[in-house]
Amino acid sequence: MNRNNSPNRPTDREQGQRAQGPRPEQMRNSGAQPRQAQGAPTPSKEEWMARRVAQMKAWAKKEKEAEHERQKRQRAADRAAIRSAKKKAKATKKMKERDERYFLTEEERQIRKQMQEEERAYIKRRRLRRTKVFANRFLLFLGTFIALLGISIGLFYANLVSYEASARRSYSYQVGGKSGNTYSVAHDKMMRRGSLYVNMTPIADLCEMAITGDRAELRYISRNAKEHVQFIVGSRQCFINGVEVRLTASPILDGDDLYVPYSFFTSYVEGLDVSYDSAKNRVSIEKALAEGTGTYQDLTFVIRSDAPMQMLDEYTEFGSSAPIEFLANLDLYEEYMNPKNRDDYLILVNSKYPLPQSYKPETEKLDYSDMLLYGQPDQYLNSVAYKAAHAMIMELAANGFEDTKIHLAYRSYAAQNHYFNTIVKDYMKTMSEEQATIAAASVAQAAGCNPQQAGLSMILHNQEEATVAFSRQPAYAWLADNAWKFGFIIRYPADKTAETGMSFQPYFFTFVGRYHAMRIYEAGLSMEEYIAQLEARGYFGNRTYEEFRETLIS
Repeated sequence: MNRNNSPNRPTDREQGQRAQGPRPEQMRNSGAQPRQAQGAPTPSKEEWMARRVAQMKAWAKKEKEAEHERQKRQRAADRAAIRSAKKKAKATKKMKERDERYFLTEEERQIRKQMQEEERAYIKRRRLRRTKVFANRFLLFLGTFIALLGISIGLFYANLVSYEASARRSYSYQVGGKSGNTYSVAHDKMMRRGSLYVNMTPIADLCEMAITGDRAELRYISRNAKEHVQFIVGSRQCFINGVEVRLTASPILDGDDLYVPYSFFTSYVEGLDVSYDSAKNRVSIEKALAEGTGTYQDLTFVIRSDAPMQMLDEYTEFGSSAPIEFLANLDLYEEYMNPKNRDDYLILVNSKYPLPQSYKPETEKLDYSDMLLYGQPDQYLNSVAYKAAHAMIMELAANGFEDTKIHLAYRSYAAQNHYFNTIVKDYMKTMSEEQATIAAASVAQAAGCNPQQAGLSMILHNQEEATVAFSRQPAYAWLADNAWKFGFIIRYPADKTAETGMSFQPYFFTFVGRYHAMRIYEAGLSMEEYIAQLEARGYFGNRTYEEFRETLIS
């Protein structure tokens, strides 16, 4: 008999189960403890329970992982089903459209086309309506914003106007205290270029001061003749008891009244009580009482000099300018920058005062290599102007402008004639000869009208060529403020084109000596205006300037 086919013999599965012991489900149901290996010690109840809990956790973890894997497979299947459904729907729609395309009648196609057009028109109308609503709302917002902005600007302007009106109301000018005189002075007379001014006329009457001089220079002398002050109209230079000082602003002659900066009285005057109430626009000036007495103090100045006071000749200028400090050592050049024969260099050259073709000044060749721009041919200048120009170039270099040098100095009548005619011919390419001559005269001088022919002028810059672009260089800014110290002026300033008849030329400098250069600079005048003022006040004696000039060039 075959043992494997015996009905009483356990199968391989039963044998495996018996070898493995009871299944977990059976153990959970029966509550039986697992069998121990033969010879193994019997575990305690606590150990058995710990093992049991560990087995349960492991089974739970496996079941959780199995469930997670099942859900993951399910989600993948769902996504695949969705993709399949979409693909199927798309194919169905495509097939339907194809069927409609091939099987719709002409009338049905027209109806379908009309419905599509109506739908597009509806969408377009809806978009247009939304656009109009947005535009209306935006315009409403913009109008409201502009209205509010206009109201704000109007309120600000009204406030500004009212403030300016209050600020520009007339000044109350009280001289001599409550028992003295009170004047009402216009705002633009008391406040000029941002500085407060005071009228010297009533103060001179209050302090019983004598007045001498002319309309260009006025001297006020105290009652005891011990104190005196001398003002130069249009210049910040002032002499107190013979000592030169600089005012914060230039005195201004208005009719017969001389207006002096308010700061002059607070800085240099004693014996006067001076006060200014900005809220009420009121200036009060009265004599100060001597301490411990009931008498008034005499007017005195805080600056004293041991030099005796000299009588002022109306036609005689006083004092040469005080020494000026430089970075470079220019002691040897002082006599050239500020020559004693100061009037010998007042040679005005323009269309009104031309030089004859035969005029050729005495000049010197510029031998100092640091004076000329690189590559320039020989140049010539008046001997005094030559030394003064070299001093200015040395000081330019000391201030960091080593590249600013002379481009062109003396130019003869013939050279200027050739230069001017070249410019005229260039302009004639686009205009008539008459128009070209007028246009050329605004940028260059005709022969005989060029100041360079006098040997006192030069073209100075640091550019490739002489253009207005030099005015934007730091070197020009320095020259505009300091050229007068060396006796030079800017011959054709930007704000004096009407007076000079020439366009702005920031590179054109003319030597007149420090005495006159300082006064031209301080007053902000052109050379034409300055000469006219000197002639008007009789500076040249009984001669006209033309007669005086004739003696210089003859």
